[in-house]
Amino acid sequence: MESKSTGRFILGKQSSLAPDRRSNAGDDSEFRVPPDIDANIRLMYLANEGDLDGMLELIDSGVDVNFKDIDGRTALHVAACQGVPGAVELLLERGAMVDMEDRWGSTVILLIDLSCLISSDWIMDLG
Repeated sequence: MESKSTGRFILGKQSSLAPDRRSNAGDDSEFRVPPDIDANIRLMYLANEGDLDGMLELIDSGVDVNFKDIDGRTALHVAACQGVPGAVELLLERGAMVDMEDRWGSTVILLIDLSCLISSDWIMDLG
């Protein structure tokens, strides 16, 4: 079941097809996961950071890997857009869907940078 919220993940690239609105593009060092954030949005932050242990803990506690924020993004969108292959692989292993579009029309396949993220054999397994 797909869940959606009014929450919004705000770090990193919004989408490969969305304009970059950050004033310090590329500098996320000052940002941290807010302490009282919804668990579904927290998964997106952890995917952004590549915190696989934290992601596993949330997923094992029942967090929906296909949760969409207000912009239609999932943790898989975030991991793919930010180029975090371990997070991408973990989310796919746990049932994340690759064909979900965000509000800008991006899907995970559009977001993956094939040259630095994964092998072509891995992509073929997505089909």
